[in-house]
Amino acid sequence: MTKKKPSIILPIILAFVSAALIFFCAAGVHADELPENVMFAVTHNAGGEPIGPYYDFEAEGGTRYLFLPGGLGDELKIQCSGDITHISEGSLDTGAGTITGSMGAFIATLSDGRDVPVVIMRSKIPSLEISLSDSLDDIHSDKDKISTGAAAVLIDPSDPGNNFVSAGDCEFKGRGNSSWEVYDKKGYQLRLGEARMVLGMDRAKTWVLLANASDPTLLRNKLVYDITRQMDLAFAPEGEFVDLWVNGDYRGVYLLTEKVQIGQSRLDLTSGHGIIAEFDNAFYNNEIFFQDYFGNYFALKDSADPEGLNDFLIFQEAIDTLDYLLDHKREWREIEKRIDAESFARMYLVNEYFANCESAVTSFFWYQDGEDDVLHAGPAWDYDTCMRDGVEDPAEYYVYKNTFYNRFLQYTEFQQLITEIYANECRPLFEGATSDMYALRDRISSSIDMNYIRWDVLGGTDAKGHDSFPSYELNFNDQRTWLRERAENFSPEGVVGEVVPYAFSLSMSEDGRYVDFYLSSTKRAIAQAEASVWSEAGGAGTSVRIRAEREDSETGLSRWHARYDLGTSRYLGTFKVQMLVGGQPCQPSVEGSFFVSSLPEDTGSYTFEGIDFSPVFDPVYYAMRYPIVRKQVGYDKERLFAHFISTGIRAGYQGNEAFNVLWYREQNEDLAAIYKDSYLSYYEHYLIKGMAEGRPGHP
Repeated sequence: MTKKKPSIILPIILAFVSAALIFFCAAGVHADELPENVMFAVTHNAGGEPIGPYYDFEAEGGTRYLFLPGGLGDELKIQCSGDITHISEGSLDTGAGTITGSMGAFIATLSDGRDVPVVIMRSKIPSLEISLSDSLDDIHSDKDKISTGAAAVLIDPSDPGNNFVSAGDCEFKGRGNSSWEVYDKKGYQLRLGEARMVLGMDRAKTWVLLANASDPTLLRNKLVYDITRQMDLAFAPEGEFVDLWVNGDYRGVYLLTEKVQIGQSRLDLTSGHGIIAEFDNAFYNNEIFFQDYFGNYFALKDSADPEGLNDFLIFQEAIDTLDYLLDHKREWREIEKRIDAESFARMYLVNEYFANCESAVTSFFWYQDGEDDVLHAGPAWDYDTCMRDGVEDPAEYYVYKNTFYNRFLQYTEFQQLITEIYANECRPLFEGATSDMYALRDRISSSIDMNYIRWDVLGGTDAKGHDSFPSYELNFNDQRTWLRERAENFSPEGVVGEVVPYAFSLSMSEDGRYVDFYLSSTKRAIAQAEASVWSEAGGAGTSVRIRAEREDSETGLSRWHARYDLGTSRYLGTFKVQMLVGGQPCQPSVEGSFFVSSLPEDTGSYTFEGIDFSPVFDPVYYAMRYPIVRKQVGYDKERLFAHFISTGIRAGYQGNEAFNVLWYREQNEDLAAIYKDSYLSYYEHYLIKGMAEGRPGHP
């Protein structure tokens, strides 16, 4: 076969080599010293220049996949470990342990007669390769851990002018809230050593890598961001698709996007005292935050002044004033003096049209450019869980239930404003989303299969309870159908007609033990209120009713507060809450949900055959570490422990961070000679004798 020249110029390749291999070696792994669990790694391209290495991925069934960036040329040199005696394509050098050729796939035969299928797949979109001095496992163990001295290499096969190497001066860390906790494909943040344009986007240092793990189409964030950039907003993030490799491991299709932050190339606030805050009733407790009168939380996300706490207090005073005006039903002309009403109308329309229900609870940004400025809504953010995963029925509405929007929509002036902006600005943009999806899908078509071979998640229910079809095309068509029907059914007038007489919010206590529910009347007084709470894992039979306490306001209307103690629950996962008035569900229904990834002070009994396993078993750890177990038994602590005893221990699973049975066996040769592969015996020894003898259970 005729060799093709690489489409990337040699200096870029060589620069990439110096960055990637130096930092790969810094991590203690060399291309000719492959880890035992790696059988193949691409190490050279057609011209003979070193590249990568790019390690193989073993899919279910044993097929090995080598995922490669574009522009490397057809002929490759593959470093291999294991005793390979024959290959179906290419040339095998058993002495050097290399395979060369222009294969798209081949079968490697081992000395024991086993055949190993190897498939080579190539990206056609930009590739971003990160080389860490740490392992990726270190990053995954702590979202706040920052890996310094990292190298970043961007290669764009369609436009070499976008290529760059940032060697040894980058920082890399995890990002995300619930998505970080529950998905194996995680989001990251990359900070370059110097500000630069990336894939045509404005010059900046800090960039976000969105995993889109909640979105089976991988398109939602990009679709909505592109639309908001055509609207009259002060700033809307731009993003471009990339394939991501970290330390030679292919991580899938990501959206490399601008971060929501203050700056000339981002949200350009000029007073020197601007702040960005997040309306966040879910994850505020790890931030600097305050709670307003309506029970909502605002967390500080960025400030122009490094000592921006005073500016955040000024923002809090502005929120307090707005709460007062809304609670006292003051005239609209007083309220619009305090807010950029058009920005709130535009952000409302974006979130309601695309059914971004999370914006009623979290990921809803506000900003203020100093003491003399009004409150603004935006920038837009976080659309991986929306559209059909937000509101399944394309004729329904939800975001109007947000505490502030529910009150804004009581005013005919705001109703008229959203109607006008939708008709004059938003409608053609929103209705074009159906056709926009085709162009975005085509852009990543070369990488869709790569992503879903690497992450075999389609055709089931994910950790957040979202269902997906078994193929990408089915998910794409389903989402496109939803958008088409949304365009046919959506109208601002319909939203106005849905306005309910209640405002509802929920929040987690700072110590993570309690969930607080707040129900406010917007039209009339409430005589009595309750909260009905149940776990999806346990079903309706786990429902409990909690009596709410009344908090009067100066208007004579009322706000009611109920508190749920997570210490009384044995379940993890998603919980539902429904508010009741006078013993009956609110009409229209007032509902919410929250996700529990850990429980306070677990007091469950983990005893088996008279032995207390609680020192080596944590149901939260066990459920999060083994997604296959989570899929089988859910989040019920008792069922998780039963699985641990019946199956997990015998498979060598780890029940918590304190004890690793495989390591314990390796470190205690005297026990290994007796117990051999009886993992239960090692567990029992550690619990009965090992701890008392001072034998460590984990490195």
